[in-house]
Amino acid sequence: MRQILGHLAGLGHRRVAYLSGPRRSWSEGRRWAALTAVAARSGVTAQRLGPYEPTLAGGPAAADAGLATGATALVAYNDLLAIGVLRRLEERGVPVPDAVSVTGFDDVFGADFCHPPLTTVAAPTEEAGRLLVDVLLGDRAADGEPERIVLPAPLRVRASTGPAPG
Repeated sequence: MRQILGHLAGLGHRRVAYLSGPRRSWSEGRRWAALTAVAARSGVTAQRLGPYEPTLAGGPAAADAGLATGATALVAYNDLLAIGVLRRLEERGVPVPDAVSVTGFDDVFGADFCHPPLTTVAAPTEEAGRLLVDVLLGDRAADGEPERIVLPAPLRVRASTGPAPG
């Protein structure tokens, strides 16, 4: 989320709507906390909407609510929700990214060939799975202290984001 908001702020976006996922989700809480922390430091106003179903079907309601806020960028909880948002915006004739930018999270299969291709953060799920197996099998050195492992989650900038409308 820090990368997403930094990218959007660098493009001139100052009003962002966060299209939230399941309230009881650990990742939902972490994403909102990171977004608000970075927004406060970047001079960006972030508004939380939802929760929305984190699927394509959740996209229409999220898109409509996000547009109603006047935000210039919509940050979706995950890629499936973001792709549903893109579909709804296309139905309504709202050009992305000229009128509003859209981002997701996870870099799921298809995020790079939806229309327009989705800017997203790539979740390193395969690497995380391999490391978890290593930890469970005891293949990683341990000195009695819990090990904290942080994996890179690169921002994939694609055509769904652009400069804030003037």
